Amino acid sequence: MALRLPLDNTLIARIARKGGGRLIDSTVTQLLPEEPGRFSLSNKLVGAALVRIASCSVPGAILVGGGLLARAVHRKRQQERAAAKSGTKTRAPGA
Repeated sequence: MALRLPLDNTLIARIARKGGGRLIDSTVTQLLPEEPGRFSLSNKLVGAALVRIASCSVPGAILVGGGLLARAVHRKRQQERAAAKSGTKTRAPGA
């Protein structure tokens, strides 16, 4: 049930852990496992900055959360378009 975008997972997990307690931490660990060692230094710095922005203020959390949501929607649309181009996506009869 974990999301498939590792950098997004890491950002979401860090934000949730920063503001949550032990129960939230264990839930986040199960749903969004971190994958250590897969990111460059610049990715880690950007991620740390986004976590800090999101955890310091409500407007920052809205901004970062909205950006992550927009990125996920954009990537999903790209995958759907690529699948439609290649003809792998099937349509239901009568749709």
